[in-house]
Amino acid sequence: MDTIDKIILNALQEDFPVDSRPFRVLSQRIQVSEEEIIQRVSSLVEKKIIRRMGVSLNPKAVGLSTTLIGMDVPEEQIEAVAGIVNAYAEVTHNYQRAEDYNLWFTIAARSEEEMNRIIEEIREKTGIERIINLPSTKTFKIRVRFEV
Repeated sequence: MDTIDKIILNALQEDFPVDSRPFRVLSQRIQVSEEEIIQRVSSLVEKKIIRRMGVSLNPKAVGLSTTLIGMDVPEEQIEAVAGIVNAYAEVTHNYQRAEDYNLWFTIAARSEEEMNRIIEEIREKTGIERIINLPSTKTFKIRVRFEV
């Protein structure tokens, strides 16, 4: 990654333009051509430096129920279980930890009933019985930005 890549990454995180051609707007801000920004962003995606580009919504404001799930998954099954979990559009992200409950993910569903159905489906599909369900009770707004 060079200096221009870092400038682009910082710009993408700070104030992504809502425009039919957002990279053109960014190009005017940071003085790099639209074509070069598109090429560089594509390259950063291919290299898995950029994992995702998209909006973050307040789930409760749009009528969703949310929960944090922890699963105690045998190490040799982590990849397979993560694949099953990731197949659900309601799963916003997941991560592995070096603890007894070693796979954690969040679910944002239209109702508690739907959320419970998804959790039970995941339990059935994976065979994992040790699952912690920690429904959201209070929202804390944090700003995540990675200065590069």
